[in-house]
Amino acid sequence: MPRQVFFSAALSAGRAQQLGLVAKSVPLEQLDEAVDAEIKPYFATSPQAVTAAKKLARQLGHGLMKR
Repeated sequence: MPRQVFFSAALSAGRAQQLGLVAKSVPLEQLDEAVDAEIKPYFATSPQAVTAAKKLARQLGHGLMKR
């Protein structure tokens, strides 16, 4: 599969999604709506909550790496 991804002249959005390289793909005419839907929750979250969540994720990640 790496050969298909890295040596291919073109990779469709759908194929990139199948390979796990992108989380979601939408037609161009739906792009603005899809982006708005993805970022809306971030604007509703306080910066302090995001900072605390990132700190917790880093701490948990380091704990997992030690195993």
